[in-house]
Amino acid sequence: MSLENDDTKTFNAGGIVEVRRLRRTDFTAVMRLLADAGSQVPSPDRRTLRRFRHIAADLGSDVYICLVDGTLAGLLHLTYARQLTTGPRGRIEALLVGTTFRRRGIGRALLDLALRRAAKRSCRCIDCATPPDGAGAIRLLARAGFACAGATYRCPLDVDDTSPED
Repeated sequence: MSLENDDTKTFNAGGIVEVRRLRRTDFTAVMRLLADAGSQVPSPDRRTLRRFRHIAADLGSDVYICLVDGTLAGLLHLTYARQLTTGPRGRIEALLVGTTFRRRGIGRALLDLALRRAAKRSCRCIDCATPPDGAGAIRLLARAGFACAGATYRCPLDVDDTSPED
């Protein structure tokens, strides 16, 4: 399964498969997918819904979803950052496939879409963090040409969780 362009594309792969940009109305289905994929699910309050709507409307990032027979099967969240000394950099923030839809090529199709979208924005590279127990994700990334690039260090910030910036 692969996508020929960045527009909504429908094709048959053991069911009708559609890949399209995220919409504001996809909130409930995305929360279900997060839970199914074992990701942390935020509380479904107004603040979370507002953050979701901002992400869906953000032209500085790409969020695509994959539906199989109308059911959300996968999600790709890709962000971009300009760099001072090199070209832009892409980062896969999330690449999720529901447990019942794994090993059908959905993750690879979404990953290929991420590579094309980053290249279209002239990104010099694309990064993707994986969980320590993500052996399947690491194999998928390696087959697509990704290589381990060292450790990431993170510093948590003490911010007001009621900030309207989300």
